[in-house]
Amino acid sequence: MKRVLLVEGENDLILCKHILRRSGVIDSDIRIFDNTGTKYEKKTQETSVLNSLVDRNSPFKILIKVENGRDFVLSLFANVGINFLMTQRDTYFTVIFDHDRRDPEDDIKRLFSDIRSRNREIYLQEIGKAKINSDVSRRDISIKKISGHNEKFIQKFSITTFRISLEDSIDERSLENPVEERISRFAEKIRHKDFLGEL
Repeated sequence: MKRVLLVEGENDLILCKHILRRSGVIDSDIRIFDNTGTKYEKKTQETSVLNSLVDRNSPFKILIKVENGRDFVLSLFANVGINFLMTQRDTYFTVIFDHDRRDPEDDIKRLFSDIRSRNREIYLQEIGKAKINSDVSRRDISIKKISGHNEKFIQKFSITTFRISLEDSIDERSLENPVEERISRFAEKIRHKDFLGEL
């Protein structure tokens, strides 16, 4: 199964790479995509990269899509990711973002509402929740398609969130050690399947 990780920024990318390496994933299996350009150019590039990931000849197993903040991650997933999941059932998404001191339940409800407002046939249901540590939790979500009185399971995805932020969890302002070293130590305390789901 192919994997897509949507992350907020560079520090999240570093964390995911450390977690993936610890789980046995090699760098050549990972494609990192940090696109720039106009809104139209970005959407075209995103669609192209997602389609190339699922191509059976693709050398990559995991795509890490780096965005520029929480709102961009949620918007990309609501606009592109969910529709991709509706048609590409051999791809698993993990959406990773910070709550930035917001109420986690409100963030999830807002995301679900945003997705439903774009496609009334989609029904999302939280099917599992795990607290990974005091700063991080993961929710497993099922996607169903509603047609009349019938509902059909499509697939699952996960949402992994930081109660405040990754930067707060590693005390980014500290001058004690380089940021990447602190992220690496933080990653050592997290099991990959807790953070990303099964690989």
